[in-house]
Amino acid sequence: WEVTHTCGVDVDGNGCGDDDASKDNDATAEADYVIVCIGEGNYAEKPGDIRDLSLPSGQIEYVERQVREAAGGKVIVVYFGGRPRLLGRIPDVADAVVVAFLPGPDAGRAVIDLIGPKVGMDHTPSGRLPITYPKYQDGG
Repeated sequence: WEVTHTCGVDVDGNGCGDDDASKDNDATAEADYVIVCIGEGNYAEKPGDIRDLSLPSGQIEYVERQVREAAGGKVIVVYFGGRPRLLGRIPDVADAVVVAFLPGPDAGRAVIDLIGPKVGMDHTPSGRLPITYPKYQDGG
């Protein structure tokens, strides 16, 4: 199988540029499986404090756009972050969500080892998270 890489949005939810967007749409439309990586940048303690658990809206909108463009392909979302965030509609629209936490520089290899070689085969990676993911900002 072949992996094609494009830039969709950055960690702030901003687009990467018009050229990347058109390549991204073409790659998504032709793919059997689309792996969308979202999440946060690096942070530690105080600099990482946030007032809102929501992911940047651009990331959520990007995932939804990939689902629409996928033309029958499966969309797998990989969330990179060290804490629970509100994923919005992502769990409802994606075919799978993988929480990768903050795995370091070899993250790409680890994620592909988890989902890549066995995608489409009789393999369903699963596990129990050590934390709870809220569905709403107020915990409701």
